[in-house]
Amino acid sequence: MEIHFGILASIFGMFTANLFMYYMLLYKSPEYNDKKIFKIFINLINLVIIIISLIILNLLTVK
Repeated sequence: MEIHFGILASIFGMFTANLFMYYMLLYKSPEYNDKKIFKIFINLINLVIIIISLIILNLLTVK
């Protein structure tokens, strides 16, 4: 099982982009700020993206 710098860089990029989008949607966007339904929806999408990223991480490290 080898982990190369490129794999770690791509995983870091995925998580950084995901957290940046999450932060911008929930805390900087005025149309999402007051609506609880949208916050729940964004949280669910963020959870799905994190799970997919973890699956990709596992597939890259096992391969």
